[in-house]
Amino acid sequence: MKTTIKRQMRKEVDKGKALVRSEVVKNGLRGNTLSEMASRGVLFRVARGVYVPAAGSESEYFDYETAAKVVKKGVFTLRSALRLHNLTDENPLRMTIAISESSHAPKTTLPIDFVYMKRELLTSDIVEFNSNGGTFSVFSIERTIVECFKARKKIGIGMCVAALNEAVENKRLDWNYLWDVMKRCRMTRVMAPYLEGRV
Repeated sequence: MKTTIKRQMRKEVDKGKALVRSEVVKNGLRGNTLSEMASRGVLFRVARGVYVPAAGSESEYFDYETAAKVVKKGVFTLRSALRLHNLTDENPLRMTIAISESSHAPKTTLPIDFVYMKRELLTSDIVEFNSNGGTFSVFSIERTIVECFKARKKIGIGMCVAALNEAVENKRLDWNYLWDVMKRCRMTRVMAPYLEGRV
């Protein structure tokens, strides 16, 4: 590996971000440099064409940033979205990403669980989360709470109610928007009893 290329790649690694082969090549560097650095233990390969620094990163959301590089059209949901919106103190061991029901989940060593959704449900109620100079997609607070109630048997009704209470107490809900999301996701009947006296 030439000294100049080695120095440039070291600068990229020191930024503490996931490195994607296509992005590295686009920036004028050699793509196979990543695999060479992985063989030397400087990087870890987490998915096809995606590598992370062996030394890790100081970013609080490094795993999410990396997952977004692997699942480019995914949207963080359920416990992961609650974490990103600070609606829970729990730091889930596995991330949850929603993807189109017509797509295939990428192979990766990252701890990711996939939720498959219809296209129309996957392209609305999305906000961009900024972290470490990059952005990734997560469902809005209102949509996140509705999705949690939809998955209440999986994540537990206690977590759903706790997240709702947190959002209400900190005045982070747009009530009209929440009711709209509930209707579109057909969750009005399920959630209405938990909203009585709150609006």
